[in-house]
Amino acid sequence: MKKAVAVLMTVLVIAGALIGCGGGAAGTYKFKSMSASGVSYTRETFQALLDLAAGMGGEKLNVDDVMKFELTNDGKFTMDIYGQDEAKGTYTLSGDKITLTGPDGSSIDGTLKGNELTLTMEGETIVFEK
Repeated sequence: MKKAVAVLMTVLVIAGALIGCGGGAAGTYKFKSMSASGVSYTRETFQALLDLAAGMGGEKLNVDDVMKFELTNDGKFTMDIYGQDEAKGTYTLSGDKITLTGPDGSSIDGTLKGNELTLTMEGETIVFEK
């Protein structure tokens, strides 16, 4: 019995260390909202715009297909917007502050509160939800 408790405690300590190193942030985040140039878009509004474009002869797209964001357990991120603008790099967490750093050294700051990731770049704010 003492051995089982010791093993359980070890597992909990390792799990806590992983979460503290960004392991709890890992996962796929879906587009929730965006604001740019004084205009705000919710997930539903953005999907309606995609549907409108498809109705005008454009490709039928789903919001989850055009706005993808993923954080991995090993501190890497991938952000794909419209299948054209893919950004990859590393991330660091300090409390609820997240910093994404690209291969060229440029960085984007944001917050990660619970399951909500908020990024602000070039006057635009994009919110993703896990």
